[in-house]
Amino acid sequence: MLIKLPVNHNDRSMTCVFQITFDNNDIIVKPYLDDNNLIKICLYHKFYGLCEYAIYFPLIFKKYNNLLVNELFFIFALMYDEDIINNSNFLSLLVNKINTKLKTIYTIPKLSDFNKKFLEYIIKNYNNNNNTLDNYDNIDHFLTCMYLKVQYHLNLSLFIIYMRSHNSINDYAFTKKININIKNLYNFTFEFFGNINTLENHIHFIKYPEKLLINNYYFITRNNKILKVYLNKITPKSFIINNNKELVIDKYIITPYPNNYKDDITIDMLFKKVVNYKLMDLIGKNIYKKHPLYRQILEYFYSDNQYEKLALVKLLSDKFITIEPKYSNIMSNVSILMDENISFESFKQITDINNKFDINVLKCLLEQYTYPIYYNKRTLAPTFAKILYYSFKFNKDIVANKSSVTGFFTKEINEIIGPKIKYIYTTFIRIYIKINSRDLAFIYNSKLYTDYLHFTIFNILLHNDNFNLLEKNKFFYLIRNKFINNIILLQAINLLTWKNISKKTSYLKFILTNKLENNKLLFYENNINKYILENDMDSRIKRVIVDPLTMFNYLKTERDYIKWIFFLDNEINKLFYNPIKLTTQEHYILGKMIYMLFKVKTQNLDDKTYTDTLEYCKKHQNLILYKDRINIRLKDIYKNSPINLGYLAKHLYTRANSSITLTDEIEYTIDDLENKLIQVTRRYYKYKSKYLNIKLSELSSNIDI
Repeated sequence: MLIKLPVNHNDRSMTCVFQITFDNNDIIVKPYLDDNNLIKICLYHKFYGLCEYAIYFPLIFKKYNNLLVNELFFIFALMYDEDIINNSNFLSLLVNKINTKLKTIYTIPKLSDFNKKFLEYIIKNYNNNNNTLDNYDNIDHFLTCMYLKVQYHLNLSLFIIYMRSHNSINDYAFTKKININIKNLYNFTFEFFGNINTLENHIHFIKYPEKLLINNYYFITRNNKILKVYLNKITPKSFIINNNKELVIDKYIITPYPNNYKDDITIDMLFKKVVNYKLMDLIGKNIYKKHPLYRQILEYFYSDNQYEKLALVKLLSDKFITIEPKYSNIMSNVSILMDENISFESFKQITDINNKFDINVLKCLLEQYTYPIYYNKRTLAPTFAKILYYSFKFNKDIVANKSSVTGFFTKEINEIIGPKIKYIYTTFIRIYIKINSRDLAFIYNSKLYTDYLHFTIFNILLHNDNFNLLEKNKFFYLIRNKFINNIILLQAINLLTWKNISKKTSYLKFILTNKLENNKLLFYENNINKYILENDMDSRIKRVIVDPLTMFNYLKTERDYIKWIFFLDNEINKLFYNPIKLTTQEHYILGKMIYMLFKVKTQNLDDKTYTDTLEYCKKHQNLILYKDRINIRLKDIYKNSPINLGYLAKHLYTRANSSITLTDEIEYTIDDLENKLIQVTRRYYKYKSKYLNIKLSELSSNIDI
């Protein structure tokens, strides 16, 4: 017997022809002349309107008294409304056709038909403990059994929760898996009349609305105004909401749902709502928790993509001796890997199973390529992800010479790579090879930070890669940390201006730390990498980054000099020809000393500024003198300094040793003094003679003969 029934295909309501056969106590419904066994049937409910539910056919009903029962008994009971028979209700039309044929009255079980006896019938007739593939003849048989097994567990678990919510069958013992299913369903969180909560709490709210649960959302009503609040605490006279606000109990009505919907909020309505969510996956993960492939196959029952289903069939094909012709024919004529509709996950698994490079697959993927990232700029486009995964996996088949620039790819690969993708594609193949060889050099390539596409793609690969293209190992996290550090470094450099540098010394500190650590992104061959800097960056900032000591030329106050000395920290020894160790107090002294040296205008002993500087330096000569020579690199940091370092050292040494103290420990004889006088006298006449000779030569040159 044939019948047209409403289904949903590609988000469109339409009719499909089904065949109904009668076999003893069974009524079998399956598609007529249609290879697709997974079909979304249309159901109509007077409150929620038109709904849909994915059924893997054949749908087999058993006769139980006047009821038509199968593994979906509870969900069908929720969705079936015998009072509504129209062209949009799959179950109503089906039952009506069966009754017309059999000339009797059958119906889908209603919620009121459920009792302990009905439960025992369900368990007896539908309990299936098979968990392996070995017991199935072909793929269709496996998918059918898998679907029905999950549906049985789902419907039975929901049925038990429903009956317990009505205080029935509380004393009935169930298997461990059923109990876990029940627990998972109790903890399933969803929205019901504006309140997002667990199924367990929703049941409590409906049964006992007066028994308030703290740390949950409620609705308060006053003067027909409704407000959603978070209940923190209850006192005898008040509610404490939103952490600290207190409401007097007598002035407000508090309910778990908006009070104007109270007539529609029932346990039955709650369950009619929850079955619209993706619960098969929740149950399947428990049933097949030791079988990751099984859990993926559950997606088969939700997908509308025919190629995706074929991909899953291919994954299963090696588990079966025979494959039905309808699958083998399709698979021989269609290259699943080349189809753009196949998901990345299935593409990856099929690629791994084949484990053989096919240039035609890569060529097809490259032809499908349009843009590497989605419009939201947060994820890779699936086609580009497939290209990368396939190329990463078979990089030895596509790369001819890793060190070559022009001959990097094989001749065949060069011929199929279009100009639109070549630049990006080449970069990331090189990066993958570098990662595999544990070479960090690529992380300092300025192109990864300055080119928009390169930066975005690499950032996604490290932080938001839903495709897991890179292995998450220690080296991966090292790369990610380096990348983050470099991003912060570039932001710090580009945010610095000459006006804000005094307030953003932490940025400069971070930059100089990276310079000290020889960050090749910042410095290349002892020069700043111009490719990472903005063109309008102040030249003074560049000079300070290259040599922080040049900052002394731009400082004004003594306090600034002292502050900069402390800022230099690890680079402080660059101030000295011979490094010395400084105490905290000596940092202050050194800052003041350099300030005074920078303020000297003339190196004259008659200049008070100069003499004050000499006096201060003399007190702390260990900071400025080393073996009677100036140790501070004054000329390196102050190019136009008027100070001659030789004279400065002489003045410091002379002033430090010019005073005489008569003590018992030091005695000078007359002979010693006479000898010193003779030496000084000789030196005097020597330089006087030189001076007179110079003057005479000048006079003779001016005489006109």
